[in-house]
Amino acid sequence: EGQGCLVGRLTAADRDVWAEQREALENCEGAAVNQATLAAIDTALLVIALEDTTPTTPEERLGLWLKATENRWYDKHQLIVAKDGSAAINFEHAFGDGVTWLRWMGDIWSTMRGTAVLPAVPEVPEAAPPQLLEWVVPDGVAAAARRAEA
Repeated sequence: EGQGCLVGRLTAADRDVWAEQREALENCEGAAVNQATLAAIDTALLVIALEDTTPTTPEERLGLWLKATENRWYDKHQLIVAKDGSAAINFEHAFGDGVTWLRWMGDIWSTMRGTAVLPAVPEVPEAAPPQLLEWVVPDGVAAAARRAEA
């Protein structure tokens, strides 16, 4: 919820619409905040979307994993995690991308079941913690995001 969700909707819009609104975010009164947030997203390997809901039916799962525009950033690969820990990946991909991500999910599944064939990877204590992303969203960008949802 909040302004970040509005901005994320724009990544599902027409490329020209998103490019125009991104430029507006980068040049508005709160440009420094938005530029820092966009830089954090642009340099991230993937986006982790934490959801407050737990889908219980196939229709709910489809809606949460594939159709949602709230709490998403479609310019990046996304790991979407529901409240109960169920997860999915959503990404726009080229031919070879699917193999990489399916392998990764298969390795995670095997590790969770205790049947992993790869050696454990040591923890990296200096990894940056997750951060809440902040936005300053001008009225015109918010209006474009609401139109993108329609």
